[in-house]
Amino acid sequence: MIEPLEKINTFIYRCDNHFLVTPLEDMLKEKVTYGLVVIGRKRATIGYIRGTQIQILKEFSSDVHSKQSAGGQSQKRFERLMQEGEKRFYRKVIKYINQEFLQIENLTGIFVGGAGNSKKKFIQDKYIDYRLKPLIQDTIDLPYDGGYEGIRELIKKSSNLMVGIRYNLEKKLVQKFLKELAKDSGLAIYGYKEVKKAVIHNKVKILILSEGVENSKYFISIANKNGIQVEIISKETEEGEMIYKSFGGIVALDRHNV
Repeated sequence: MIEPLEKINTFIYRCDNHFLVTPLEDMLKEKVTYGLVVIGRKRATIGYIRGTQIQILKEFSSDVHSKQSAGGQSQKRFERLMQEGEKRFYRKVIKYINQEFLQIENLTGIFVGGAGNSKKKFIQDKYIDYRLKPLIQDTIDLPYDGGYEGIRELIKKSSNLMVGIRYNLEKKLVQKFLKELAKDSGLAIYGYKEVKKAVIHNKVKILILSEGVENSKYFISIANKNGIQVEIISKETEEGEMIYKSFGGIVALDRHNV
């Protein structure tokens, strides 16, 4: 018997040859979502993060002139053309996020990052939908003006403000393991036989398994019997991928002093 994560308010009676678990599965779906915008004068990348999933929605590139004026043009006229081009580019991006972000269920907040003043000019534009304006949590200085690298850096620098995102929880857990490993404290356990022995003898505080790792059911079964905390981590993060490739996807933290 398990207790649902949330209260079930709907009564359903069904006679069938299997259990109806759809309402329970819906509770386990990641709900908290943050919109991500990395923008500069020359390009922009739009995406979101939900759970451990980072999704890139669209990338833009602009035709804004460089800051050096061409021969024969007055400086003022050139600067005006550059500003107009910049504004057109921002509004092209804004039109897209107005359309896409408003369709995202459970959009909790929006983070905007980039180099220079572009991000501040962007969030001050009056064309941003009034329903999205209050969701803008912060602007983050980045060495990028777009791209997947810019999105990853934006998440990294905003992680303390993103509440309820599994991605950040998993990163912190793996970093804890790596920290103990680097200190050679004896609290980081790795290697199939070593982890198995520690789990069987109930010496583990937290068992960390990668998604889809072989024999995971066996480890989870023993851990549950011994009251060991089990964390299943994805391979979406750099840390999660490293745990899978370098340690076979099975590591643990000793229960002493953790």
